[in-house]
Amino acid sequence: MLANAKKYLSLKASFKLLKSGKKQSAKMGSKAQEAPFIPPPLKRLNIVLGILTFIILLLAPYLFWLSQSYTAMDILILDKSVAQDDYREHKGFMWLVNHFKFHHEADPPYDYAQDYVGYKPQAEGEDIVSELPALESAYDLIYLIDAKGVYTENRFGGDRVEQHASSELLYGGVTLAELDNIQTLLRPKGTLISEASSLSRPTSTAARHKLEKMMGIYWSGWIGKFHINLEKSSVPTWISDMYEAEHEKEWRFRGAGLILVNETSNNKERVLVMQMGKDLKGQGFKMSFSKSRQEHYSVKDKKFYMGWFDIVMPDYETKTEAYYEIYTTEAGKEKLDDFAIPIRFPAVVKNETADYTSYYLAGDFAEVAKVPAFHQFKGLSSFMGHTRASSSPQGFFWQVYSPLMEQIMRDTNETKENSRFLEMFELSSN
Repeated sequence: MLANAKKYLSLKASFKLLKSGKKQSAKMGSKAQEAPFIPPPLKRLNIVLGILTFIILLLAPYLFWLSQSYTAMDILILDKSVAQDDYREHKGFMWLVNHFKFHHEADPPYDYAQDYVGYKPQAEGEDIVSELPALESAYDLIYLIDAKGVYTENRFGGDRVEQHASSELLYGGVTLAELDNIQTLLRPKGTLISEASSLSRPTSTAARHKLEKMMGIYWSGWIGKFHINLEKSSVPTWISDMYEAEHEKEWRFRGAGLILVNETSNNKERVLVMQMGKDLKGQGFKMSFSKSRQEHYSVKDKKFYMGWFDIVMPDYETKTEAYYEIYTTEAGKEKLDDFAIPIRFPAVVKNETADYTSYYLAGDFAEVAKVPAFHQFKGLSSFMGHTRASSSPQGFFWQVYSPLMEQIMRDTNETKENSRFLEMFELSSN
């Protein structure tokens, strides 16, 4: 009886094991039907094709950039404010020139350390000052990019100078001789660009008046900058010192606001502080292109600008391409009226003469702390604009300055080509 029971249990266990094996085989068979067998060589081929597709997508912008043709253009850059080897005053513009290929194909890309005229700091030995070349009709475009100068404090002390400095001036300002030379260097129908720092000190009054005439503007004597933080530790020392000397009281401002300085009023500098909430409202301070020029320069909407600017008035024959606007409260409007400061004034002024076209940029538009290490990438400038906050200095550079300069250079080349065509037509007609 016991033997029969053991035999029964053994048969039952064998049956369960057999049943379990059949279920497992059925599951395996179902999976095999769901995922058909792929030979190992075909799997490897799919992996290789995937990697190749990724590499092609990665290289496509570079290949597109390589296929883009060069636009032959001779450009001269005058930068008198390079105190350190970061080249932040002109490297942004040079990057754009290289990126958009506005130079001769046979020439190497513009070099931040070499391809400009002005102050050139040296790691060893004495610094170098390069002068304008003695040539005639040699350049299609000349850019007075920065002239506020190099001082002992920012050359040897490492501190940046914003518009003014209390230490000794080593080099800076635009001279009458340089302006005469620039007029000789610029080709007929060429383009002259100047930024705000070219008018204020250390440029002499005589040189300033000549440059104003060349650019088709009149400088009011006022410069300004919007500050996110007005605390004394966050503004340049020369501003708080000037304010305290003028008003005979301590600088106690807080929060965001606009600082305006006049250095030409009765030989006495004046400081005007506009505080958000009290004197300013809404957007505070913005820049925008006129509606008729937004499409031409590919810049729409109002943009936040955080750099130094100056307040200029255009001559009656010039065109104002873009404006600054101060958004004031009633109290703020009265404060500006007391000093005859307008709430809306030019940011970009275009002056077309019989000999050349000039653009006055009423700010430090070109200055940028960092640019990409490479420029050989189609669409990179647009990508930078889309990935930077509009309220940041980087945002302004890529969203406003980059498309502005690209269009100015394209317009310069178009004018040059049209002029060349007219010359050939006149020669063939004679």
